[in-house]
Amino acid sequence: METKLLAEYLSATKFGKLLIIDPVNLSKGSHKKINWICDCGKITTCQVCHVISGNTSSCGHCDEISAEEMRIRKFGKLRMKEPNNLMPGSRIKKLWVCDCGNEVLCQPLSVISGHTSSCGHCNELSSEYFSITKFGSLRMKTPITSLPRSKIEAIWVCDCGNETIRPIQLVTSGHTSSCGKCKHSNPDYWTGKTYGKLTRRGNEKLSKGSNKKVMWICTCGNETEQSVYSVTSKKVNSCGNCMSIARNWYKENEEVIKNLKCPIQPEDIPSGWMCLLEPVTNTGIAFNAVCGSCKNRYKPIWDNIRKGSSLTCGCASNHTSGASMSIASFIESLGVVVELEYEVNNLFYDIFVPSANMLIEYNGLRWHQGAESRERDLRKYRNTISLNYPYLMIFEDEWLYNQDKVKNLLRNKLIKSSPIPIRPQKCKICQISKTEANPFYESFHYIGKCNAKVHYGVFFEDHLIAAMSFSHPTRQTSSHP
Repeated sequence: METKLLAEYLSATKFGKLLIIDPVNLSKGSHKKINWICDCGKITTCQVCHVISGNTSSCGHCDEISAEEMRIRKFGKLRMKEPNNLMPGSRIKKLWVCDCGNEVLCQPLSVISGHTSSCGHCNELSSEYFSITKFGSLRMKTPITSLPRSKIEAIWVCDCGNETIRPIQLVTSGHTSSCGKCKHSNPDYWTGKTYGKLTRRGNEKLSKGSNKKVMWICTCGNETEQSVYSVTSKKVNSCGNCMSIARNWYKENEEVIKNLKCPIQPEDIPSGWMCLLEPVTNTGIAFNAVCGSCKNRYKPIWDNIRKGSSLTCGCASNHTSGASMSIASFIESLGVVVELEYEVNNLFYDIFVPSANMLIEYNGLRWHQGAESRERDLRKYRNTISLNYPYLMIFEDEWLYNQDKVKNLLRNKLIKSSPIPIRPQKCKICQISKTEANPFYESFHYIGKCNAKVHYGVFFEDHLIAAMSFSHPTRQTSSHP
């Protein structure tokens, strides 16, 4: 049964800002519309149930701004063109006049809240302004009228004569002040610049991306003709003949080198190539020396030098391997910047990823199977550990036959993602068969399946998320809750 409200109760009770005008006996849930007077003095007609329940607590026009007030009020640079009564939260678009004389159609909510304070064209720059104004070294080729923060792309002419396409916002803000090729076209830019072991000869104006072939001087003294882009992009980093010089030096002094016995002093070494930094007291232990090719320090073993190997620190190759370039291209496809032939403590690594501070080395099986190569790989590994670099070594067979897994590994290490939280309480461990374990290993584990007698799986929501394999049975129950 609905609750009855007496007229005396309604006449003495205020609901929010509303008070009944003509009190009568009513039920609490009545849908009858009656007149109510608000604290602001306005009269409104509402259903009884809405007022009693609190859904309606005012006339809805308490904050209404009158036409007279709108006529004299100004919001930022805007004034209403045809003033009338309106609510501050109104979304009905009105016409406003700006101080600059322009008119704009905006919602009262945006204007009164201060979100919109002008027509948006007060700071517009005319085409005449762009025709006479230069921003750094740039001038607009075809001047147009535009806002300084416009994202419209325009053609700009640089003082060096090059043209570039850039958003107006970047140029007017000073973020872009030239075509980006001026410094490379300047002959002084190339002075003292070294790429790998090569230094450019000549002062012709060229950009770093030019495909024109010019002469380069190698640290070994040889000259080579290479395109500017191939050298600046580190695809070529030496003359390619450094090793031949080392071999010629070895052939000329082979008898002397083979007959030297410990202790071998620095002055005992024939001149013309490598230089010892300390006496050699054990022919099977690495010692400090200076590479005759790149003039960097390295640690060869004298037994290897007697055989004609370890004559350089490994810098004699003038090309980055194709596999290293493929790995670098894949990493760049993930939106990650890489650097090739990165030097750390006089040791060169194939790839460096600055965002992850990670070093990556690609090892060909034939080149890295000798004792000398293994020793160099070990030096590189110890070097990264001592400097806290994350280090990833990818071998040739892994890249050839498990490329998808290697890419997945790189993707997981270099791209940050939000992992799904998995609580141990919601997981179940149980023994699985070989037919279940092997496909999982082949799909997700880096080394693939393995020979084992016992396999255990970790299940989350009935999905296999991890696997463990043992060569012998363990003393455990077959299932765990």
